Amino acid sequence: MDTITAALMFPGLFLLIFMGIPVAFSLITVSLVAGWFAFGPIIFQQLYGSIYSASSNYVLSSIPLFVLMGAILEKSGIAKNLFDAIQMWIGRLPGGLALTTIAMAAIFAAASGVVGAVEIMIGLMAIPAMRAYRYNNSLIAGTICAGGSLGTIIPPTVIVVVYAALAQLSIGALFAAIIFPGILMLSLFALYIIGRCWLRPQDGPAATAVNDDKPLSIKISITLKALLPPLLLMFAVLGSLLGGIASPTEAAAVGVAGAVILAVINGGITMPSLVDSLSLTVRITAMILLIVAGGTMFTGIFAVNGGGEMVSTIASGLGVVRQASSYFF
Repeated sequence: MDTITAALMFPGLFLLIFMGIPVAFSLITVSLVAGWFAFGPIIFQQLYGSIYSASSNYVLSSIPLFVLMGAILEKSGIAKNLFDAIQMWIGRLPGGLALTTIAMAAIFAAASGVVGAVEIMIGLMAIPAMRAYRYNNSLIAGTICAGGSLGTIIPPTVIVVVYAALAQLSIGALFAAIIFPGILMLSLFALYIIGRCWLRPQDGPAATAVNDDKPLSIKISITLKALLPPLLLMFAVLGSLLGGIASPTEAAAVGVAGAVILAVINGGITMPSLVDSLSLTVRITAMILLIVAGGTMFTGIFAVNGGGEMVSTIASGLGVVRQASSYFF
């Protein structure tokens, strides 16, 4: 076992990523180079198993369904209705458009579970709106990135599905465990926006609310029509999963069916939009599964080259293991 090879794997990975090479190809390239020292020319046969396990894992079959659900919501116009409804209530506050963006990101993260889809949806609507009111560029970028990151921790997130499959853990239990951290993360983002725009009003000027001249009853009606569809979809997916009624793949299928029904009711689904949704699903799913395969290759080669023992030695040298043992026992 060559621990030097293992020690160089992470710097090599970061170097390739910083050079602009996609994460999946960076993982696979480093794995091939490092694996050559352990297995020689047969490394190509050894790594075939990683690709096969990623493509044949039943739990991972829920990923394209979750992605398709998010893509349909993106193309159907439901996202724009929700953005306008939230802006109607809090858009007039300092930083109101940024708060609207964060709130919308949280709702659609819970409805779709796909990070890229959340960022695309909120970015297409929020960036032009915030730029029109001369929001600070760093606040715009930070809000979009922060809102998109909620898709990694608010269930049903695809990231947790991938992690649970690789770590052999219960997806339902992990979803239940990340609900509170997700709410905490959302609250901290909102508090930052409020605090920054209170101290520096020029960074997030108040906006003119949509339909501000409407009676209260009309505003409530608009809000319910925009808010209920994604909330119903969220409860259908999470309820069937956490309640033990459906497996992750079945819950994702329920989400796709619900998204299609909502898109039809909203009048936002057409043949071109459906084709675009399917095309986006294929691209994102291929990217995710290739990263999973590359990650499996990387961890396997890292372990073969003595990476686990190296990490254990470093942790012991720093006293981390001893301190943790004394803390728990």
